[in-house]
Amino acid sequence: KAVYRKNYKDKLTSEVLGAYGSECACCGIGDVRLLTIDHVDGGGKQHLKSMKANPTKFYCWLRSGGFPDGFRSLCRNCNSGRAITG
Repeated sequence: KAVYRKNYKDKLTSEVLGAYGSECACCGIGDVRLLTIDHVDGGGKQHLKSMKANPTKFYCWLRSGGFPDGFRSLCRNCNSGRAITG
């Protein structure tokens, strides 16, 4: 089961990052282990809380919605820095 879950999550992550860019929109890093999806207009924390979502559930939501606009790939450092500096 654990291997199946990891393979599913890896495939889902690859699909989502493929849709939003496989490198950080800010610094250009392309290591998928460091990338995450950012809410372009902010409000990501509230959005995820309202969905009661973990990253996998959020990525499934993005895919089922046809990869809506308003999101982009950022590395964790740029995403954290953006949250701090606004």
